[in-house]
Amino acid sequence: MKVLKLKNQHGQALISGLIFLVFSMLCVAFFLFISESFYRVYSNINKEREYRIKENSFVANKINQLSINNQYILSALSVAQNAFAESTEIGLYVSYFQPYWLTYGFINKNSSNDKFENIGKKNALSMESEKYVNNAFKTYRLKSARGLYIAISLAEKNEKIINSLPQNIKKYFMQSSNSEVFCLALASQSKNYGFPGFFNIPLLENLYNFYIDQDECQLSHYNSSYRVVNKILPFLSDAEPNLFLDYNKMTEILKKSTQFGVYFVSFSQAKNFLNELYIDNYSDILVNPKFTKISNYLSKIPFFSSLNLSENVFLQSVPKNIYVRISHPYFVCSGKSSWQGDFLQEKDWKKEATCLLSRELFYKSFFTPHWAAFVTQEEGKNEYF
Repeated sequence: MKVLKLKNQHGQALISGLIFLVFSMLCVAFFLFISESFYRVYSNINKEREYRIKENSFVANKINQLSINNQYILSALSVAQNAFAESTEIGLYVSYFQPYWLTYGFINKNSSNDKFENIGKKNALSMESEKYVNNAFKTYRLKSARGLYIAISLAEKNEKIINSLPQNIKKYFMQSSNSEVFCLALASQSKNYGFPGFFNIPLLENLYNFYIDQDECQLSHYNSSYRVVNKILPFLSDAEPNLFLDYNKMTEILKKSTQFGVYFVSFSQAKNFLNELYIDNYSDILVNPKFTKISNYLSKIPFFSSLNLSENVFLQSVPKNIYVRISHPYFVCSGKSSWQGDFLQEKDWKKEATCLLSRELFYKSFFTPHWAAFVTQEEGKNEYF
């Protein structure tokens, strides 16, 4: 009887040990699974954040390239415009140095059979003076053509960039007309127009106006120094108008054959455009295989197989909604809770503005390559939190 009792006690100890061992293994498996899941979820969150920032950064960099090209288009057109203005100014200097008796002789000869108001339409330059003027324009012609060629090449690159943008962003961009971009380029170089001009010979500047005046988008030349003399010696005047070039007519001159326009978004669409500055089509997350070993192992055990621990839906899950948008420093103002404020929350993009967006800064942003993607909000999903 004593021997049987001892045998029963040894059996009970063995069963209890097995139960404890199985329970310990389950606790270890649970701990390893929780640890692996924690690191996998943390890795997935970082990858999701990186993917979203990367995809939006691609778009932001395209807009930055567009902004740089817009800058260069204006610079190239300014080179072409200034080359023409410089050659015109040199032509005025050359014409001024022609002896007045030669000029008067040509005018007198041409006026013998013409009315006085048509005299200015005739050539009053000698062959030598005309040669110098032609040489001046030929010298600057290649410089002007080079600027125009660069501008049209950049405009074509911008068109390709626009076509590569997502449709929700692309639809807001428009191209300026040739007249608008030529006028904008001229406005950026206004300091070169007016006294003393591109060239300055002080002694001669007191006798005659050689510089070209800019009035908005028009170029003119005024003989203001001769106004008093012209009343006494009318042969020194002519019937030519002061205006000699109007860039407002560049759209009509070039028609649709050549487009130099820059790309931008109309201010009337500013709010809609800013609200659409994001990309929301991303590829699946590539899960790190280091963080799937325990899940794959447990999924082979019949008790855990029904939990689908090795399914991609489970392994690629992200417990956060991550919002990434594209913005520009010019849209940041002092208010932190406005849709163009510091954008600390996604809802700030959707609400009405409490601090006004500057029209000038909005347009200037398309010439300043500071567009960037950043996280506006991260919030837990309902199924996790």
